[in-house]
Amino acid sequence: MATGKSFGLKVGDLVYTGAFPAVIMSDVGTSTPCCEVFGFEQECGSAYAHDLMKITVAEFVDLASRMGHTEPFRVYGKATLSALLAAGLKAEMA
Repeated sequence: MATGKSFGLKVGDLVYTGAFPAVIMSDVGTSTPCCEVFGFEQECGSAYAHDLMKITVAEFVDLASRMGHTEPFRVYGKATLSALLAAGLKAEMA
C-alpha cells in the first residue's frame, strides 16, 4: 500500500489534490492523509496520497484565492494554522 510517507509527504505540506489546494493535517502513514481543503467549500477530509502533489506557497495562495480564500486564512486545524504561519502567510483559527 502506497502511503503519504512513501510519496515523501508530511504533516504541514501544501498540496494540490487534483482539484483544490490543501494542507496535510494528519495520517501521512496511510494511503489517505487527512487534509484541510480550500475549495468551493472549506472542509477537512481524506485524500488519496497518490493524487496529492506538493506545491509552493505562491501556488497555494494563487489556487486558494481563485476559490475565494484570502489572507488571513481562517482554518479549522492546528496543523494547518502552523503550516500556513510557517510559510509566512497570515492565518487564524476559525
